Amino acid sequence: MTDLKNSTLRDKYLNIYRFFLHIKEFPSDAYYQLRFWYQRADRGWANSDAWGFDWYLARVIKEGCQYLKKHKHGCPCLDGFPVEESGHFSDETFDLMCKEWDRRLDCIIYTFELAQCIQEDNFHYQRSTEWTQEKADEYNKIWIDWKYLPKPRALSLEECQRYEEGWNYFKDHFFSLWD
Repeated sequence: MTDLKNSTLRDKYLNIYRFFLHIKEFPSDAYYQLRFWYQRADRGWANSDAWGFDWYLARVIKEGCQYLKKHKHGCPCLDGFPVEESGHFSDETFDLMCKEWDRRLDCIIYTFELAQCIQEDNFHYQRSTEWTQEKADEYNKIWIDWKYLPKPRALSLEECQRYEEGWNYFKDHFFSLWD
């Protein structure tokens, strides 16, 4: 019971301390946030983004693909769909191609969501050619006694393969990410 009291008193003290710390640091924080905003507007990325450029790019690509999927006006021509003699796709074929494009965009989005989680150390990834379920179980045993949340875990073989599939789609359709 006393631990709970001490815990709440400590938390209240820390919250008050943080409040005044933020007030003290506000001018410099505001300056840097404005500077980083200007850098993003000028060149598309800020110095602070380069500190974790992989995470920053994964977020930008994921959010861009989500926007593209929601606001698209069509889809690129995908291989394997029959073209009529007139050189156009039938409405039915075009609808199927759009559904396939949505599936591929979902796979790319999944890959970059997972890339952010891997960067944040929530997941451990190995190439699927080097990965077995035994290795994943062995890795997961390390984190059984981990007292912090979230507990990291190894990706399953299926998750690794889906992750790699998204990278392949991203590579194959890089020049098709338009609206």
